[in-house]
Amino acid sequence: MPQVPLLGLWVPLHHEQAMDVITVGATLSSIVMLGIQQRKTFIAVKSEGGNVKKGPPTFISKLVTPVHLVSAAIAPIVCVGSVAASTLLDKPELRDELALPVELDLWVRTAGKAALRVSAAVGLLALARAKGTIFETLGKQFHFIGPREKGRVITSGWFARVRHPLYSLTLGSLGLFAVAFWSWLPLVSLGVCSAAFIYKIPMEERLITEDADLGAEYEAYKKNVRWRLIPYLW
Repeated sequence: MPQVPLLGLWVPLHHEQAMDVITVGATLSSIVMLGIQQRKTFIAVKSEGGNVKKGPPTFISKLVTPVHLVSAAIAPIVCVGSVAASTLLDKPELRDELALPVELDLWVRTAGKAALRVSAAVGLLALARAKGTIFETLGKQFHFIGPREKGRVITSGWFARVRHPLYSLTLGSLGLFAVAFWSWLPLVSLGVCSAAFIYKIPMEERLITEDADLGAEYEAYKKNVRWRLIPYLW
């Protein structure tokens, strides 16, 4: 039986609990990593980026950003909470309700499930680092919707592959959360975020192309980088 250190003691855990420790640890670590870089970016935006010139014009277009932000946040919060309730409070009901179909467990078997969950947990850390790099690249240009007064078109790094890499990695993270926590809830969030991005991206790009300072440069960028969200799909 695997053991983990807790308050100076080695505590024995059964197989599923060991997977939970790895998954929750990776999730919390990725949140901290991303939060540190986001804070640096928001400070740069406030001091160097200037105000947003033109924002979303309608109520729905203003609502779409909080919808995908909340949806992306709910999945890991609820999944971590369900693990905590199951492990610490001996209340596995929520976790059982959120679990993927048992037929999938039978198909991949115990070793396969463990390998998938650990791989997904490692992937979450990798995507958190990648998101941090994107925030670092954006710097003072970061905005939720609308170009800034001192903005410029970013074409390097992840932006040379797809035009909205932060959204792409958000979807990837939700897929990994589903595997890491073996839960269907992140897949619901993935669907909501996908719909939100499909609505939001054309509007966001329209605001940039209509901007007098950035429009022509962004049109050229769109010709060089064809894919908005997922290479070879959209």
